[in-house]
This record gives sequence, structure tokens and C-alpha cells, in this order.
Amino acid sequence: MKKKTGITGSEIICRTLESLGIEVIFGLPGTQNIHFYRSLHHSSIRAITTTSELAASFMANGYYRSSGKIAAINTISGPGFTYALSGIAEAFLDSVPMLCIVGSPQIIPGKKFAHQAIDQQTIIKPIVKDIFKIANITEIQETLNKAYLSSLNEEPGPVYIEVDDSVYSGSGVFDQTLIKQYSFFKTDSYRELTEKAIAEILKSQRILFYLGQGANQAHAEIRDIVELFNSPVLTTSSGRGILPENHPLLFPFNVVIRGGGKTMKEMIKSSDLIVALGCKFSFNGSGAFQFEFPEKKLIHVDLSSSVLNANYPAKIAIQDDVNDFISELHNKSKNIKNKVTGWPDGELAEWRKKAVDEINGHTEAESYFEGGFAHNPASFFEKLQKHLPENSIIVTDSGQHQMLTRKYYKVPNVRGLIIPSNFQSMGFSIPAAIGAKLAVPDSTVVVIIGDGGFNISATELLTALREKITIKVIILNDKSLGLIRTNQINKFGFDYSTNLLNPDYAKLAESFNIEFVGLSAKKEDHFELNLKSSGITLIEVSLRDSMVFYKKRSKRVIRRLARKIIDKLIQTPP
Repeated sequence: MKKKTGITGSEIICRTLESLGIEVIFGLPGTQNIHFYRSLHHSSIRAITTTSELAASFMANGYYRSSGKIAAINTISGPGFTYALSGIAEAFLDSVPMLCIVGSPQIIPGKKFAHQAIDQQTIIKPIVKDIFKIANITEIQETLNKAYLSSLNEEPGPVYIEVDDSVYSGSGVFDQTLIKQYSFFKTDSYRELTEKAIAEILKSQRILFYLGQGANQAHAEIRDIVELFNSPVLTTSSGRGILPENHPLLFPFNVVIRGGGKTMKEMIKSSDLIVALGCKFSFNGSGAFQFEFPEKKLIHVDLSSSVLNANYPAKIAIQDDVNDFISELHNKSKNIKNKVTGWPDGELAEWRKKAVDEINGHTEAESYFEGGFAHNPASFFEKLQKHLPENSIIVTDSGQHQMLTRKYYKVPNVRGLIIPSNFQSMGFSIPAAIGAKLAVPDSTVVVIIGDGGFNISATELLTALREKITIKVIILNDKSLGLIRTNQINKFGFDYSTNLLNPDYAKLAESFNIEFVGLSAKKEDHFELNLKSSGITLIEVSLRDSMVFYKKRSKRVIRRLARKIIDKLIQTPP
């Protein structure tokens, strides 16, 4: 039977989402969407009730970033909608597809000042790819199909779907003939450009690959190609793990050095071809726009026409799915037995040593780790890495802990590091980790978060507890907004309005009925067991200022005192 008649609009929405492969929806039920939640109860879609709509949008982000699968969120109009905005903006800037299903604001003909009514479409327009409206039950399937395609086509991103309240409860028809298979748009010239690009790659000897999130799915074939060409690989933060970071061809560059540092610039300059795959060269993906990729030797492949030739003009710019491009390059490369490379192993080893030395040379103001388990960030992440399985996913928040993670953690697998890339929202990591664990249940998911970010999102652990989702949460507790405090002291010699009054995290964990570990030298075995156990574990690592930090602060204080004394002497009459 191709048509199912006499079912509610809510049921049609659920069936259409199921046909599109949506397995999870995040959000909160409210008075305006109770009919929808009634239908979700009878569908195959898992509804995760979050503590806020902000957390719902972060969960959908982590769900996609860990797996490549799309999730949906649902909110009521008004406050539910506005709560979700930061998470939707994060998804927009992080190129994360997401179906945002939101109730329409109340409209009463002839009346003003309706309940919770704001102009939602105008507010959300700058942070979504497209806006769709479902005002009639007959529009549900076609509109959701279009919205799904829009979220994935070209640059992935969130789409906004506004649903009138009457649609949820009305009666209509579900038409199975409207279930569609989708293919992505490609320009007519992509085939010719692909052949030209592959010819350039096959004749070049010093090729450097630069990989972004859009190359994640092609990681296995990319590894074959770079090993055949003996080509060094650089990645954006969202592309880390495409090549395991213990691989000799993966080159680490310190994210705290804008532009990647001197070594990276020299290495790019010495290449004869740069192949950029699935990256849009955003602020964070281009070293604050300070990378130097000359047009004459840049090939850029991306599904989105909007990123090609945007920040970095390319000699060859191809609008194509990176998976298809790499598959074709992989097939053409199979016939090459002994590819001549201009990157001898000895030279690459020297470049790698220079890059590592440059990273290790920037340790100013890094905190001292108390408790004896690890004395500094490098040793902490080394021990963490030792105890984690290779299928682990690390999720960070925004702050100094993220900088340390990106600097010291060697990502062993594709999609193994998730950060709030381009919007840098605090409160991101715990809900994003819940989404990641739902999408990839066999993985070990670990949150690394500062105390500031934890205090924003801690209650989302109750969602994980209720849904029986295992995540491990490591709080780096410096009792402050550490990154801002460091910036203040570096610039002014003192900090202001950054100190935090934190709860007793052990008692908080006890009240949540989750396990707590205060990390110390005696608890390393316990640490390993807790990372591998089921359930939620809260692990606190206490930090304090390093001597470098104290010296920097003291110098500023001494300068200020000296300046005051000199000023006083100048002003005092003889």
C-alpha cells in the first residue's frame, strides 16, 4: 500500500524523518508540540529529552561530527527556539548538517502582542542554510525532503523548518512514492577539472596534502595515496585523525602559533603542489588567515562552490565530493609502482623534528598539574593516551584546556577529536559527547573540559544518566576562566573578573549518583579502570600556576611599581 491515509501530521513528520534515515531527535516537549511527542513515542526515532534546547543543538553537532549521520532537533516557538540559537550557529560555522524543527510563533488575526511571538525567521536567517515553512499537512513530505537535501548539499549546515501548530494535530496522508534517493549537485566542468588535477598530482614530486572535515570519509584511500607519494599531511582541527597522528607523514603544528609557525610556512614554501581536500579555509582552518598557499600551486576540492576561491584562490578549484575525487585518484594511482618523490625520508624526518621542537618551545603559562599523577600537560596527555583505546573520541569545550588538548593529544583515528571549531561555544563538550556516544556506541567517549565550561553544562550529565549513556568527564580545574585570565596577565600583568567559586565536585557527583575520581599519583590504575568502565565518571584534575606564570606576573608588577616610583620622583619638587 503506497499511501497511508487518516494519520496525523505528527505521524507523517515521523515517518518522513524515518525514511530519510533520521534515528535520533534532541529537544524538549512543550505545550505546542505534545502531539509530535505522542507520535515520536510510537516511531523508531529515539527522542532524547535534554535539559535545554542549547544542549539539544550541541548533541546533534556531536552526533554528526562523530559519525557523519544527521540528527534532528525539535523546539517550541519563542524561548525554546532562542535557547537553541548558539548551538545552531555553532553547527552553521562548523559545517554540520542538522534539521531544526521549530514551532511557528503564535499569530492571532487582529491582535498584537501574541504569546511568546517573535520574528523567528528573521532572527535565524543568518545562521542557517535555508528556511522552510510547513503550513499545511500536504506540504510535510516534500518540504522535509527538500530540507534534508539542502542541509547536505554544497556546504553542509543546519536548516530551519517552521511548523504550524495545526499541522501536528491535523489529519492527512503519507505517500511512500515521495520517499527519495538523493545525489549531490556537481558542475558540468568537474570531470575535465578532475582529470587536469590528477595529471598535475601524478607529475608533481613534492606534494603536500591539507585535509579538512570533508575528507573524513575518504580516510582509508587518502592514506594509501599519501604513502604511495610519500607526501606530508597537514589537517584542520576537524580533519585530525584522517591520518593517525603517530604516522610519520602526519605533521603536527602548534595551534597556538598563528599561521602554524615558521616551520610550517617554510615547508609549504618548499612544496611544488598543495592539494587541499574538504576544507573551507576558515579563520581557525587557516591559522587566522595567515597560512601562505600560493595560487599557482594550490588544488582545492570541495563540495561547496561558496568556499572555492573564497579566501585562497586556487590554480584548479573543483566542486566535487572529496570521496569521489579521491576514489578516482586512487584508481589512477594503482598503476604506479614506484612513484618518484621529492620528499626523501631523511628530509621529512628533519621537518618533523623542527615542527615538534617549535611546538615544545611554546609552553609559557601552562599550568602545573597537582596530585602527582602528572606534573604538566605533556605528561598528563601522554598518560591519558596510554590508557585510551584507539577508537576513542575526545570532545573538548572552549578554553585553555582545548588548546592543551589540541597541542598534546595525538589523535589516533578519524573523527577522534571534536571541538567547537569556528564558533567556540562554552558548554559544548558534555552534550556533544552525549551525541557522539549515541552515534558511535562502541567508542570510548571522553570529555576534557575546564571548570568554567563544566559549570555551564554540568546538569546535562543527568541526561546521560537517564539515557544510560557512558561518557567520561575530565575537569581541568584551575578555579578560573583560565584562557581569559592568561590573556589578561600577559597583556596587563593582572587578572580581573575571571576567578570562579566552584562547587565540591565530589559531592556534586555523589548527588548525581555518578562515580568521582580526584586524580593523584596513587590513582593511575583506578584512572585506567574508570576510563574503561560503564557508566559516567567525573574525574577532577586540580591545576595551579606554573613558575613561568608567576615570573611573568611578577615582572608586570615590578614594572608598574617602578613606573609609579619614577612618576612620583618626577612630580616631587627638589
